[in-house]
Amino acid sequence: MKNALERIQSLVCGLKLDNSLLYLNHLLSVTRNETKDQYLESSIRKLKIQHIPEFVIYFVAKQLLLHASNLSPYIMDWKEFKHVMDLFFSLNDPIVGDPTWVDSDPTGFLERTLSQQFPLQNRVAIQEIGLALGLFRNNSSLRSSQGYNIKETLERIIGMSVEQFISVGFFCSSATVASYKGYKCRGTITKTYFIKTQYNGLSFCTPKIWQKFIDRVACNRDKFREICARNEYKVEDKRYIQYEFNPLNRFPLIEISSERYLAVDPKLLISRSTLGLFYDLFESDGLKFTNYFGDVVFDRLIGDLLHSVYPPETLWSDSAWKKTVSDKQLNKIGKRGDWAYKGCQHTVLIECKSLRPNLELMTYGTEKSVKKVIERIAEALEQIVEQSKTIQKGKWQQFGLIPYPTICVLITYGRINTANGPFIRKQIIQLLSEKGFTIIPPFVILSLKEFDNVIRLCEIGYSLDEVVSNLTTKDSFDIFRSYQNELSKRAVSSKTYDTANEFLESIAYKEST
Repeated sequence: MKNALERIQSLVCGLKLDNSLLYLNHLLSVTRNETKDQYLESSIRKLKIQHIPEFVIYFVAKQLLLHASNLSPYIMDWKEFKHVMDLFFSLNDPIVGDPTWVDSDPTGFLERTLSQQFPLQNRVAIQEIGLALGLFRNNSSLRSSQGYNIKETLERIIGMSVEQFISVGFFCSSATVASYKGYKCRGTITKTYFIKTQYNGLSFCTPKIWQKFIDRVACNRDKFREICARNEYKVEDKRYIQYEFNPLNRFPLIEISSERYLAVDPKLLISRSTLGLFYDLFESDGLKFTNYFGDVVFDRLIGDLLHSVYPPETLWSDSAWKKTVSDKQLNKIGKRGDWAYKGCQHTVLIECKSLRPNLELMTYGTEKSVKKVIERIAEALEQIVEQSKTIQKGKWQQFGLIPYPTICVLITYGRINTANGPFIRKQIIQLLSEKGFTIIPPFVILSLKEFDNVIRLCEIGYSLDEVVSNLTTKDSFDIFRSYQNELSKRAVSSKTYDTANEFLESIAYKEST
């Protein structure tokens, strides 16, 4: 008897690839309330859920690209999709077969499970555009001691300006050329679309530019299958198949016929052409990039966000402070963070690191990968825990940081979903204790997007130390739950929003003459 995975693959083998991908595009649009379809809306309501989980749609799209073809006779409909979705949810996680799971640390299981879900919930296009511009465009003057510049390097890699890459990604995500049973399919484009956009005033959208963009973010069925077969991506143990890397994240545009492309999820195009640029640089320059990125570029963006809500006299910056002291003083003072905010109740110490969950953690959640991420978090926190210790001893008083209760905030590039949960927090405290810290201040780990959410809360009246103090008390995977009402209205900081909005207005269509 076939298992659930074999039944999924057998089922999709009989489906016509292009039309079925169009159906998934339409289904996702309906579940997001972007398109009206009474039959699908009624069918979804019968499931007693608000929407179809995006990660299920991605999984089905991947199975179609791996096993379906355009020679198949049948087209996916609701009945077929629901059947595949039910089979997907019947795939057991490996933890089910582990007799020791009741007494085991569940961090790995939670990380690989939440890695499918939380990033999708936090995807806001204007936030991703604004933050990407802050990181990859607004740093042309920043160079390492060896002359390394991220903007110049990135533009050499992608073959166009950062602005052009983000612009093409945005317009591809907004494109509507094809239709599914009379419904427009957003994110479906032909090369004729690019010609029309150039004619309508988008001078950057030349054949040279959009072809380079397509070469970097699009693939056909055969290339998709080749990527899935790479050793670094495929899982040997099929029990982990639902967590296996999905090339849609790297190549959100699928070539479904000659010179015609479809984005199953147009939002993936925004993510790929904005914050996804990090991985183009990482793939090219590795640690040379990440070390400089975390120490300089990331640090600067966090400072820009802080300065957007607080006057300079309330902030302390390590990069500015280092210019005012001698090398002897630097060596004497010890470890320290990147930023500090002098609040009414607490001093908030901030450390910026280009940490993000790796494939092993998101796919397998192995004990080794969990241990490694905990060690890296503890190592980064050590910088500001040490600074807190010396602040209490009065060593920073001459530099404006008086002995005062402190809170430690680690800001990471990517979201480590379990970082603020009780299991990891306990191990972090243990590691810091083993390094001799008898007093460990309250701490919280925030991704870049989450810190942008915090800045938004500061804009509407909360103080930074009040917010992070509240967040440190939440041994949870959803530490912003108590701010849900405030953030539901707008979760993006004004700094990020204005940066993105100004950019989008500058690339808007102009009336052709």
